[in-house]
Amino acid sequence: MRSTLHCLATALQFALLASLLSQSLRAEAGERYGEASKGSKCIDIWSGSRSSEPEVLLQPFLVKREARDSAVGGRATIIICSGGSYLWHDKYAEGVKVAEWLNSRGIDAFILHYRTEGFVAAYSSFKRQRQYGYPGVLMDLKRAIYLLRAGADEFGINGKRIGVMGFSAGGHLALMAAHFQREESRVAPEDSAISLKPDFVAAIYPVVTMANEKLAHRRSRRVLLRNSSRSRERLDSLSMERNIPADHPPLFLVNCRDDNVVDYRNSQLLDSALTRNAIPHRYLLYEHGGHGFGADPNRLGEETGKWMEEFINWLNTIYSGANENEFRFLEGEIQRGY
Repeated sequence: MRSTLHCLATALQFALLASLLSQSLRAEAGERYGEASKGSKCIDIWSGSRSSEPEVLLQPFLVKREARDSAVGGRATIIICSGGSYLWHDKYAEGVKVAEWLNSRGIDAFILHYRTEGFVAAYSSFKRQRQYGYPGVLMDLKRAIYLLRAGADEFGINGKRIGVMGFSAGGHLALMAAHFQREESRVAPEDSAISLKPDFVAAIYPVVTMANEKLAHRRSRRVLLRNSSRSRERLDSLSMERNIPADHPPLFLVNCRDDNVVDYRNSQLLDSALTRNAIPHRYLLYEHGGHGFGADPNRLGEETGKWMEEFINWLNTIYSGANENEFRFLEGEIQRGY
């Protein structure tokens, strides 16, 4: 009995310590985040809906109107999905700094704070909230796309050029939005004709596979599927390299061979699958740079410091001379770079 109580007390102390640490990290990130986005008003994407989803915020970073005439990609808009193993968000390097950079190039940006449960809840056996993980995170992104397309005039954006840029686990989420039409009936009105698929995707050192035991990022998989079956069928269905639709939007893909968080071969699996299916894409594999650099100048290296300009060039290419949703790529044309 005494041993049991001791173990319980130790577990509670650990949970409290982890909670305080998590709150401290969130507060630090929130201060930096708040400073960068001062004056912007967050949008609760599920407010007013009939769904009982948790609060999920969409943070706008809009370009000044006078800067939009020379905007990259014909006034494209990008939804940013930061990484964090589906547990938390890297709000700075993969959030604010990305939005600021995009704004500097005339691109409107929205940071999506898709639902995450946090370390304590996710690893605790005492709390199991079913609205987290899959399919909730996919619903959040689809809902954000719907709101931006439906409110394009209100936001002053081009509703036919909305892309998603995701980092790490956020990259997996961005890819799911491009690959799947699942859960869409729960996101938009039944009579809506608005497309919930992004017009283009940028996946930066993304989590790709769930089924490949040697390459899967286990923490992201564990959290994403904590309330779902882990059958072979489910793992296959959420492995991006095994679900390439014929109408996959153009994709920009970047990672590093020395990535020590998400095995670099995740992106190679995706590149091979896209190539086999003749999906327009650009793949950049750098030798050095690791993981988590985002758009933070303090984390970017000699090689990884090039990815942002490469993306801008790619975005201009796919929309060069295009009319609204019409891409410059011919069917089956592929851009690849190493």
